[in-house]
Amino acid sequence: MKVLLALLNISIFLAIVIGASKYFYFTYLKRFTTKILHKYNYTLDDLKYSFEEIIYFVTLPTNNPLIINSSLDDLYIEKEFISHVYPTINGLKIILKTPDSRDMLVAYLARDKFRIPLLEKMVYVGKIDSQTYTRMTAYKLVHPHTINEIKEEVHRQLKSKRY
Repeated sequence: MKVLLALLNISIFLAIVIGASKYFYFTYLKRFTTKILHKYNYTLDDLKYSFEEIIYFVTLPTNNPLIINSSLDDLYIEKEFISHVYPTINGLKIILKTPDSRDMLVAYLARDKFRIPLLEKMVYVGKIDSQTYTRMTAYKLVHPHTINEIKEEVHRQLKSKRY
């Protein structure tokens, strides 16, 4: 009985640690990025980026009816992490929920391919190092506004009729 109770306590502890680790990771990224941007008199809106590094797993343009008939609400983004105990964002999976409730991976954006020219310039002139660059791009990548813009861009590309 004591062994079962101990296992239950350990399981609960691990669930809390794993669940809370992502929250603390995102909180850390936000505070870190805000601090660095404030130091150099920038805001998060100054961190412009492009969508050119998004990898698509469907042929564009497409005539697949599942994709053509989809709406923006059918797309969702899943954050991919390297580790669950000490989470580090690896990239974003853009997934299409089909009418038959299957998930179709349509695009992916890796964190290391997510480029922000202002931060690259700051690395070049020596204001920040590469580790700071990685943390700041990770925060911008998972920011709700950025995620929404990525979702809209993928939807626009999926609907594009460039024949």
